[in-house]
Amino acid sequence: MFRAVFTGAAVAIAAIGLLGALPIKASADQDSYLARLQQEIPNVYERYGPESLVNEGNKVCDWEAQGMSDDAVVERIRGDLPMSDSAASWVEILAQNELGC
Repeated sequence: MFRAVFTGAAVAIAAIGLLGALPIKASADQDSYLARLQQEIPNVYERYGPESLVNEGNKVCDWEAQGMSDDAVVERIRGDLPMSDSAASWVEILAQNELGC
């Protein structure tokens, strides 16, 4: 019994150590998301700015986690930040790819 508890504790400590060793990518993901938005849809980037677009990207991740369809996500984006369907699709796609939805 003591050996099983000790082994379990050692595994838990090792797992926590591995989690601590993983790089934190949230900032890098946001940076690449914003850079790609600025590259692909510069007019939208200039109109709404980084803060609004990061917030919208996070909403995209939340909506997709709820199982919302791509079309519904695009409509939600357009409702929050008026833009073309193609620009809203870029926001969705880049959120998926760069923010890790």
